[in-house]
Amino acid sequence: MNRQQRRRAAALGPRVQPGVRPSEDIELVWSLAARAAAEGKGDRDAPFNRLFRAIMDANRFVLTKRVTALAEDLRISDLAVTIKSFEKGRPFPGRTWLEWDGAVEGRGEPLPHEVRYDRLGMLVEADDTGQRGRMVVLIRVAPGEKQGGTADMLPIAVTFDLRDAYERPESITEPASLAQAQRILAAVQEPTMAELEGSALVAAALSRRFGTIENPYSAAYMHRYIGSGARRWHEIHPDLLATAIEEAMVEVIMTLCAFMVLRTVGIETTEVLPGAKRRASTHGIDTSLLGYGILDIAAQDRPRAGRNGSLQIL
Repeated sequence: MNRQQRRRAAALGPRVQPGVRPSEDIELVWSLAARAAAEGKGDRDAPFNRLFRAIMDANRFVLTKRVTALAEDLRISDLAVTIKSFEKGRPFPGRTWLEWDGAVEGRGEPLPHEVRYDRLGMLVEADDTGQRGRMVVLIRVAPGEKQGGTADMLPIAVTFDLRDAYERPESITEPASLAQAQRILAAVQEPTMAELEGSALVAAALSRRFGTIENPYSAAYMHRYIGSGARRWHEIHPDLLATAIEEAMVEVIMTLCAFMVLRTVGIETTEVLPGAKRRASTHGIDTSLLGYGILDIAAQDRPRAGRNGSLQIL
């Protein structure tokens, strides 16, 4: 993070009074559990049952509003800075579940044709380096909106390769060509992610680090009810694919920015175990049923260096 972003991080401190426990909870997983229970009545191959089991096998974290505000501020900052920093936002190795409040500070209001999300979550499945893998987006629509309070997942997953010598990840779509991206960006001087909110895929295509695949947890379901013979659902409904990609890329970039924050700003972990009170911890999170951790910016907001100068929180 640059000097300006560190100043912004320091300014976030007073937003939560010292000594007050964070109110964030793993609400989206609870909603998913309810849907999984009602979905297949024991059918382990049903989409939401499969996704719920995968999350139960992950290290689970909730981001406080201070962390999400800083990640969003980074996401909508200078486009070139964000893209060049993607490799610094590599996820943790293995499976990680991140969940946050959908009302991210600094994010614009939904457009008339959009609905508001009150919870957002990302299941990240990465290799041993954390630099390659895929992300699956889970959402819960705000109460009062269409299908309010119900957990749902996007029909696509996003693949990524954050290595310096990256290769084009697996994808069912082609990235925008350099000429196409240049035409879109030509009208904007020093573009930001916020100015390209409707073209998030273009921002990702500039680095060629991302791909789009069918969501592995819902692919069979989507093909069964929307596909036709050998044709996949995304071939029949390209508009649905385009909308899903646009929504997913915003949250994928948000997730990478959150990892940048976790690796560069002092972080405190509040460990939550079944039947136990919350307590501060800097150790790994118990992946037994329902255990998770709450990640917040440390009160003193001082970076804690680990190996190679990176923040060690796992």
